Amino acid sequence: MLSQDLLQRDVLYEIAMAIGGSLESERMLSACLPIFLRRLGGTAVAVWRGSATAPDSLKPLRALPRNANFSLSIDALLAHADQEAGWLNARQRHVYVWSLPGLGYLLLEHPALSGALFRELKQLAQKLAAALLAAVEEAAPQPV
Repeated sequence: MLSQDLLQRDVLYEIAMAIGGSLESERMLSACLPIFLRRLGGTAVAVWRGSATAPDSLKPLRALPRNANFSLSIDALLAHADQEAGWLNARQRHVYVWSLPGLGYLLLEHPALSGALFRELKQLAQKLAAALLAAVEEAAPQPV
């Protein structure tokens, strides 16, 4: 049987590979977000685009399951945006948030993440942000 550390590394590697597997944001999110649910044991995951300093700009870019409702968590996100920490939502599930610099936020509803896994996922969130920004830049029309 694999140790917990080995399993965790395997999952983190799978997420990293899914992030780098496409230069198309929709495909990238379609590949990596299900891993957060299936392999990490999350119950919902979403990428929100926008900034906590402009709450009206916050919009879901992609969420799984499709009917995931993070709207109640947005108030908490705005309250915790600088802390990048988890909080309990109305369903008594932990919601964790990672900043996606230049893009928005990654939210994960999970029974409880260890501090070590939270920090490892923060590094992957940085990679996801860079990859998504590159995808947006690649998709932007080039000036003639």
